[in-house]
Amino acid sequence: MTKRLNKLHKGEKGIISLIEDNGPFNRRIRAMGIMPGSEVIVKEIAPLGDPINIIVKGLSIALRNKEAQKIIVQGTFC
Repeated sequence: MTKRLNKLHKGEKGIISLIEDNGPFNRRIRAMGIMPGSEVIVKEIAPLGDPINIIVKGLSIALRNKEAQKIIVQGTFC
């Protein structure tokens, strides 16, 4: 089962399977450790849904909703 990262709820986790971007955004997030195969946990979601705070490789990272939408995650989401 796959979902877009922006559709996960607080506390849910999964494994990044795909990043739908080949431009600067892809290079920027890969530099932060966000890449296919990495486990991601949704730490916090702002009251209006933007930004989303995630944890990847022990680092807390904030992503805009439109950025999180480009990241496909697979897993059990619990």
